[in-house]
Amino acid sequence: MDKKKVKELIEQIQKYCDQAYSPNWQPKSFEEFVKLGNICREAIKELSKSDWVSVEDGLPEYGENVLAISKDGYMNVSYRRKIPRDKISREVMDDNGFILNFNLHCSTITHWKPIDKLEE
Repeated sequence: MDKKKVKELIEQIQKYCDQAYSPNWQPKSFEEFVKLGNICREAIKELSKSDWVSVEDGLPEYGENVLAISKDGYMNVSYRRKIPRDKISREVMDDNGFILNFNLHCSTITHWKPIDKLEE
């Protein structure tokens, strides 16, 4: 899910709703309502998408803590490091640079997702 895209879509919907509060507001056309409905559908579609990213589709920045899942199904917080392959063993880092630490169950990371910051 692209949270930035969802936010932009909701802001577009809010703009239409704010205009409707004006006593002089009149819908310009039926197409305007269709457009609003399409924006809502697009936002709902985006919200239904998974936050998990396949390592084939993209990798997090080096040093960024992410929630990662291995091909064996183990989940943990991980991060990527730039360490030359000959300086570290395969049991500690996979081919994508993810540091492996799955309670001694080490295998290749297949998916990851950002860790959201806590709201204050």
